[in-house]
Amino acid sequence: MVVGATERTAVVQMQNETFQVKVVFEQSSTIAEGTVIRQEPESFKKIPMGSEVLLTVSSGLQKIKVPNLQGKTVAEAQNLLLEAGLVLGDVGVTADPSQPRGVITAQQPSADTELSKGSAVHVVENQGSQTATITIRFDNEKESLIKVLVTDSYATYPIRVVYENTHYKGEEPLTLEIPIVSPATVEVYRNGKMEFSKKF
Repeated sequence: MVVGATERTAVVQMQNETFQVKVVFEQSSTIAEGTVIRQEPESFKKIPMGSEVLLTVSSGLQKIKVPNLQGKTVAEAQNLLLEAGLVLGDVGVTADPSQPRGVITAQQPSADTELSKGSAVHVVENQGSQTATITIRFDNEKESLIKVLVTDSYATYPIRVVYENTHYKGEEPLTLEIPIVSPATVEVYRNGKMEFSKKF
């Protein structure tokens, strides 16, 4: 018997014993890809030389193509993945004013990638354009190096420097409108020291 052998080993053995070999493939979650699952007939002792032997070989786990989720809502994406035999993984967020709010703008792995059944697909959801407005005054310090940091869920850059510049006493107040993904915290530093922090 060649059950448990690799396809190549089994075929060579059968050909050496002058049998004709036919190979078919069957998905299996327990037997490694390329391994013989069964043979027909089970015994070679009672069949004439030159007879055909059927080998069933494991093709491994079922491979599923990842659907295109971009432009879908998270709920729609979850349904599509479940129908395909996959699951929704991590959901990141971004703030892209050029895309509709509440839709998926990126996915990993990409569409048409082949995965095993039950694998996870991660997505990024657009939360649309949100703005945090802050005002900084220049009444006291002769010279102020202003640095503004944002901590939020913005995709790829959770902590961002959104403004850095030098200002001087007597200048008009500086008003900044900062794109954010809430919840967010905006921190304003003057000459290296935090002046204030505000949550949005």
